[in-house]
Amino acid sequence: MTGPTSKARPMSASAHPHPSRRSLPRRIRLLLLGAGLAGLGACTTFPDLDARMTEADARLEYPVLQPAEDVLQTATNNAIQPDTPDALQDRMAALNGRAEALRRAGFDPDTRKRLETDIDTAAPTGTPAEIPKAQP
Repeated sequence: MTGPTSKARPMSASAHPHPSRRSLPRRIRLLLLGAGLAGLGACTTFPDLDARMTEADARLEYPVLQPAEDVLQTATNNAIQPDTPDALQDRMAALNGRAEALRRAGFDPDTRKRLETDIDTAAPTGTPAEIPKAQP
């Protein structure tokens, strides 16, 4: 096996560029693409907002603007106060009392049967023409 022995030569920088050098043209392309898209967006015509107004809209008065300080002075404080838990407990007790009174009132047998009957969703429903009109 006689033959010339070759020494490994180092590769040039252009053969294996540094990652940041390799992506430089890509960055420029992305920058140009972004600038182009922004430029296309600038070519869009602005919508004619006045065409959307009706005559009634044009005759309406603008609302009166109020200074923020005046509005804030009239605002109520909805923060939780020391007596809030007691007030909520009282309200909950009143609502539970009303619910219990409704449970005790009960329903007549026909109403209870109607409430406990499952609704048949597969049954055909009437068309609007078949629904009777309410009598005054």
